[in-house]
Amino acid sequence: MEHEAPRILVVDDNEIHSKILAQRLINEGYEVEYAASGESALKAVTLQQIDLIMLDMMMPGMDGYQVLTILQAHKQYSQIPVVIITAKNDVDMAVKCIDMGADDYINKPVIPALLLARARSCLEKKFLRDREKKLMAQLEREKKNLERFVERELDRRKNQ
Repeated sequence: MEHEAPRILVVDDNEIHSKILAQRLINEGYEVEYAASGESALKAVTLQQIDLIMLDMMMPGMDGYQVLTILQAHKQYSQIPVVIITAKNDVDMAVKCIDMGADDYINKPVIPALLLARARSCLEKKFLRDREKKLMAQLEREKKNLERFVERELDRRKNQ
């Protein structure tokens, strides 16, 4: 079932940071879910439709790298865009995350306008990919219908 507002999962072990990010996203009309750990983030994506994940890298237990690795290993979850959010200003980390499948990378403290621009951009790409998949499936169905029609028509002409 599709929902009206895109649903964003904010994953951060810092409750204050999560609430600040979430409030900015809610103010823009997004639905926001919270996860305080990598484990709870993975559980959340199995229980509901998530359109975008804002993932903190530095968390106790399962860190952002581990979460990203698990998401990318599952076809149904690998299509969810992930924006990495971290306090560590490290170009090598950013490159590694993008290479691992993250869609974008933001340093803390998060600039609200940048957060919203990245969220919009990632969601737009996701919705275009989703639409493309639906259209490709529809095209495949139409192709099969056309092939069946041609077969029937050839059989009919052969039997005349």
